[in-house]
Amino acid sequence: MDSREAEENVFVDSPDDDDNLTREFSFGATADRIKNISRQRANEVLRNSLKGLRTSPYYLWEGLKYAFSNLYIWQSLIIPLVTFAVVSLSVFLILLVFLYAPQVVFIDRWADSDEIVSEVYSLYLVLQETKFLVNIVFMVVLDVVRRSIYDQMFEKEGKDIKHYRKLSEVPTKDRLVIVMYSVLTTLILDVLTAPLLTVPVGGKVLIAAAKGWAVAWSKSNFSSFRPS
Repeated sequence: MDSREAEENVFVDSPDDDDNLTREFSFGATADRIKNISRQRANEVLRNSLKGLRTSPYYLWEGLKYAFSNLYIWQSLIIPLVTFAVVSLSVFLILLVFLYAPQVVFIDRWADSDEIVSEVYSLYLVLQETKFLVNIVFMVVLDVVRRSIYDQMFEKEGKDIKHYRKLSEVPTKDRLVIVMYSVLTTLILDVLTAPLLTVPVGGKVLIAAAKGWAVAWSKSNFSSFRPS
């Protein structure tokens, strides 16, 4: 091999080099595409959040006005609300009977300090346990009532809509997914908003506002990831 052939071989690109360049360009384009999608998604979430803050008072007023002007909504709410109240009270009494005394004994053994009033702590635990179970019951009842009201509303107001699939006919599996999503969201919000309880005035109001905004925001921005 002469010197000229050697120089040509030095500057000839191998197929592996072409594959590496193609792979690098492809990876770079994919990364840029992901960044653009993420940026667009973030902007969309921000726009939806700001829009929700601006329009929520209007929709709240319209919803209340429609509810008070249509008797069937209240008829759909009476029985579930009474059932929910009875179930909640029953859960509290059952936990009070079966868990209060064992928890008092456990707290006495766990904490030897006389400053800790085991009866008070046990009652507090019973209340928190009741709240946890009642939240689950509330989500189930709310899901059933919401679907029933939606179906009645479409029957009365959307008579021109054809091929409407009743929400009450959604498979049980999908409904359980939605309920568990709501329960998980509630538990996370309970933990995140707990520090607001230390606010002397308006702590509960701030918690309610934060929870309401967070739930509405999650439903408007991530509804595509959950079954409808």
